[in-house]
Amino acid sequence: SCGENGTWSTPPPGYLVCRTVAVTAPPAAPLGAVMTGAPPYWVGTSLNYTCIPPQSTLTGATYATVTYLQGGWTTLDPTFTCHNVCLSSPPSPPAGVIANLSNDIAEYGMMVTYTCLATNHTFTTTSTCNNATWTPA
Repeated sequence: SCGENGTWSTPPPGYLVCRTVAVTAPPAAPLGAVMTGAPPYWVGTSLNYTCIPPQSTLTGATYATVTYLQGGWTTLDPTFTCHNVCLSSPPSPPAGVIANLSNDIAEYGMMVTYTCLATNHTFTTTSTCNNATWTPA
């Protein structure tokens, strides 16, 4: 603006920057996820899709990112889906007992079976992922 002394004020750095607006909307948030950021979107804008706790993907990820480039939005990982999961590993089996869970991420309702390997008998019990925790084995 022109000041009382007849000189122009200097705009703040970055104020007079030309940007290209995104012409397409970002991908829809997957079920169980929320998207950060609000329009307008520009070339170079990155958005995160975040699982609502205690949800995560079955690999343990809690967010995915897309970026708007000159040609459009980068692809949202099609495997990014949020699930209700237990927040900890299931109870560890003691010596002589095996469990049938191959990873530490489990959806609600998933059961782990523990089997005793004693020579004269087989005993089986379970632990269930429920409300983000494991029931006792």
